Amino acid sequence: GYTVLDAGDGAAALELARGHAGPIHLLVTDLAMAGMRGRELARAVAQLQPDLRVLFVSGFPGDELERRGLLEAGRPFLSKPFAPEQLAEQVRQMLVG
Repeated sequence: GYTVLDAGDGAAALELARGHAGPIHLLVTDLAMAGMRGRELARAVAQLQPDLRVLFVSGFPGDELERRGLLEAGRPFLSKPFAPEQLAEQVRQMLVG
């Protein structure tokens, strides 16, 4: 039941967000992307959409990412691989509460 805007990389996602007329409630982004990193994308989209929620995903464990300073402690995070049901549940929790 969600409307999804799909982009192949960070630059395309930012361009899509800039051109989107309505609100974007949730950004799901990988932390380690070529070109624009996930945190960089999240900051840029949040400037356009102040109420934006962000779910980070990565193939690296969350504790490793936190130790390297790539993920702030307590930020919503899913470690790959994850089941579609895990993603759906996390999205539901972040949007509905």
